[in-house]
Amino acid sequence: MDQEVKFEKFQVKELDDIRKGDHLAVKRHLPYRHHMIVEENPTDLTEVKVIEYGNKLLYALSGTVKSSGSSGVGKAVIRRQTVDLSTDVSENKVRRLDYDPDESYTHDETVIRAQNKLGETRYNWISNNCEHFATWCRTGVYESSQVERFFKVMFPLRKRPKSKQVAPADTPVSARTRSVSQKRKLELDPQISDPQNVKKTR
Repeated sequence: MDQEVKFEKFQVKELDDIRKGDHLAVKRHLPYRHHMIVEENPTDLTEVKVIEYGNKLLYALSGTVKSSGSSGVGKAVIRRQTVDLSTDVSENKVRRLDYDPDESYTHDETVIRAQNKLGETRYNWISNNCEHFATWCRTGVYESSQVERFFKVMFPLRKRPKSKQVAPADTPVSARTRSVSQKRKLELDPQISDPQNVKKTR
C-alpha cells in the first residue's frame, strides 16, 4: 500500500521550538538535510540528545557532534548522539517536521520506536536512510522526500522503486492501541514482532 506522508516544515528559531520526540532536519555542508529524532527535552541548544542514522565520516564533514559512540567510518548505525545545534539554529538551518496528530505517533511513542532501533546497521541511501528512519519513527512509513526529489530530477520518466521495509524482525513496538482515524489506515511494518498484534491507524 502506497502512503504519502504529509507534514509541515517549521523553522526552529530557539530552544523552546524543540522537544522530545520531534523530527528535525538539519541542513549540512553537502546538498542535503540530515534527519534525527530528539530523545529528550533539551535544556541547551549546544547539547541536544538525538537518535539518528549516521557514522563518523558524516560528522567529520558537518562538525556538529559533541559526543558520540563508536562505529566504523564506513558503517552507518542508528545511535544516540549529543549534538550542538546552536550555530545551525542561528543560521536558520534547522527545520522541525510537524505531522497531523491523527496520522502520526505521539512524541513519547516516537522516542520508543527510535530507541527500539538502536544498533541497526541496515543503512541504504535509497530505501533506508536517516530521513526514512525519522519518518518511520513518527508515522510508521518509510519515506524520504530527498530521495523522491533526486529520482524526479535524475529520472523524470522513470518510477522510483518502492522502498523496502527493513526493520529488524525483533523490533518491538508500542503496546498501546491507537484510536481509529476515519481518514485511512496504515499497518505497522509486517516484519516487526508484535505479540499483541497492535496496529497503528491513519
